[in-house]
Amino acid sequence: MKLQRISFLAALVATLVLTGCGSSGIGDILGGGTGTSTNDPYGQSVNNVRGTIERVNTTERYIVVDPEEVTSNLRNGNDDEIVLYYDDRTTVEHQGKTYKPADLEAGDRILADVNQSGSRLLAEEIQVLYDVTSNSSDDRYDNDDQYSDTRTTELRGTVRYVDTRDQTLELEPSTGRTGVVVVHYDSSTTVEFEGRQYKPENLERGDRVEIEVRELNGRMIAQEILVVGEAQTR
Repeated sequence: MKLQRISFLAALVATLVLTGCGSSGIGDILGGGTGTSTNDPYGQSVNNVRGTIERVNTTERYIVVDPEEVTSNLRNGNDDEIVLYYDDRTTVEHQGKTYKPADLEAGDRILADVNQSGSRLLAEEIQVLYDVTSNSSDDRYDNDDQYSDTRTTELRGTVRYVDTRDQTLELEPSTGRTGVVVVHYDSSTTVEFEGRQYKPENLERGDRVEIEVRELNGRMIAQEILVVGEAQTR
C-alpha cells in the first residue's frame, strides 16, 4: 500500500447524508469472507469479507480480491476472485491512519465491510491487515481470534544474516528444508531468550532459533522467535 495519508472533507459527509445511501465503494479490498452479516441504519445487509488484493483498477474504481473464504452470495468475479467497487466515501485504515482506496495495491491483505447492490459489491470500510509495501500488519486484527490466520508452521535452524533495513532473517534450516530460507519480521514479531524479551534486530549470526511463521503471498512472516542457543554471550 502506498503510504499517502489523507483526510476526508466535510463535504463527503454531507454527500453521504443527502444521498441516504449506506453503501460505499471499497478500494483494493479482498473479497471472500466469513459470510457474517449485520444490518446497517439504511436497512441493507453488511458483509465482512477478507482476502488479499490481486489488482486495483483506479479508472473503473474497483479491486479484485483473492478471498480467504468464499461465500456464494458474495461471488461476482471469475473463479475464486471477488470484485469490490469503491467510491469517494470508502474509508481505508491501517494502524490508525487513513488512506485512499487508490493507495491500495496487489499483495495488501484486507478486511472490509461491504454492501451488495444488484450484482455489485460496494465497500464501506476497509481495514488493511497487512501492508505489502511497509511489510507491516495491524495487530488489533491479527491477534483477534475471529480474524486470525491459522496457517502457521514452525521453522528450526541457525541464523545466517539479519537485514534490519528490509526486516528479514536468513535462516539455515536444521530440519524439513534445504538451502537458505528468508523470513520476514515486523513490529509485532516477538523474540524470547531465557525468559527475556528482545527485538529481532538483537539476533546474531549463529543463533539457533525456533520460529513460528505464517505464510502470506509467498512470504514467511515470523510471529514468535524462540532462541534455543546463542552464538555468543550477549
